[in-house]
Amino acid sequence: MSPQEPMSPKNNDDAGDTPAKASKPATSKPDQMEPAVLEFIQAIDDYKRIHGRPFPSWTEVLEIIRNLGYERTEA
Repeated sequence: MSPQEPMSPKNNDDAGDTPAKASKPATSKPDQMEPAVLEFIQAIDDYKRIHGRPFPSWTEVLEIIRNLGYERTEA
């Protein structure tokens, strides 16, 4: 499995510090979330429960993402 869209760096052409608006608004309702988002949230929750860590480090988050099957692809 791989992400559908690669992340892109923030556009630094603007003088302001506000990022560009996302194309989709964020939602907190599970029935409106994409299956991949729900899978990621469940994987994070499982990791926190199993390892007794309320806040995984970024290294641990990367491990979780890799365990879900995501890989970096060369552009």
